[in-house]
Amino acid sequence: MKPVEPISYITSGILLALAVATTACGDDGGGGSGAAGGASGSGSGETVASGGGGGGGGGGAPSATSGGASTSAASSTSGAGASTSAASTTSSAAGGPDCPGPLEFDDNEACTFPGTCPSACGIEELGSRICTCSGGVADCEACEPPDAAQYPINPAAVDCSTVGGDGSAGSIRNTPCTEAEEGTSCIGNETGSARGCVCWDLGSGFQWECGSVNRWFAK
Repeated sequence: MKPVEPISYITSGILLALAVATTACGDDGGGGSGAAGGASGSGSGETVASGGGGGGGGGGAPSATSGGASTSAASSTSGAGASTSAASTTSSAAGGPDCPGPLEFDDNEACTFPGTCPSACGIEELGSRICTCSGGVADCEACEPPDAAQYPINPAAVDCSTVGGDGSAGSIRNTPCTEAEEGTSCIGNETGSARGCVCWDLGSGFQWECGSVNRWFAK
């Protein structure tokens, strides 16, 4: 007859089997917890991603709005600057003295302009001088000759009688002269005021241009 195993051995075997079973169940539960943790982690990741996206969208919108506002402000400022510039130009244009044309008045003539104004003078009105309107009468300075490079003048004049006519400046005015005589000056025999002529080409060929001498030349 097979001997009967002690009860202690049987009990130990049962306990060992239970321990193995318990361990297996624990491993399965851990796996479940791990999956749940993974799901939780995934959910957390989605939340972060979603939050980041929302943040990006939120950041983009104010940036666009801010840029638009800045552009609009710049445009407004530019417009204001243009208006200011136009106003300054108008103010400057309106600010100077109201002078008549340089051919519209002469020395000792009636005037109403403020301050000083230029006046044409001399032979063919090619000279210039500064005049002041004082007490309603133009008081002009000495008449300055035109630019010598464009209108040369020989300060040592001859008698206009050597040129032709009756010796007066008026008698040879606008009569021809030669290019070789350019700048030659002469004094007429008029009485009362010094009148003379210079050989110039003012666009119609060389001819004697005449008028008041104004000490531009002398004999």
